[in-house]
Amino acid sequence: TCPEFITKTESNTYECTNSCDQNSGYYNLLDDQKICLNCRRNNMFIQDNNCVQICDKNKAPNEDGICIPCFENKKLNYILEGTCVEKCPSNFDVISLNFENVCRFLNNAICIENKCLN
Repeated sequence: TCPEFITKTESNTYECTNSCDQNSGYYNLLDDQKICLNCRRNNMFIQDNNCVQICDKNKAPNEDGICIPCFENKKLNYILEGTCVEKCPSNFDVISLNFENVCRFLNNAICIENKCLN
């Protein structure tokens, strides 16, 4: 076992390193070992230097595959029940809480067959 990280070399061997090279990727915890890998090549996102398959609540990946808060995301900057969305559904109103756009269900909305009126 390595005290810090395990990195795959160009010759397809593994060696212990002090950190992950940003060009080779970030680390993913595997059997209590920190493995350096390229998150994007493995269809994962980067969050807190870990490769994750899904970003945490109130976060979404940006164009670079890095999990960021919804309010910093250019495309998905609204929060709907902890998920970043492009816009709130028609039966929701937008309120601002701590600099975040939060979708709030309209109590007086009338919904028929998944279409809602305010």
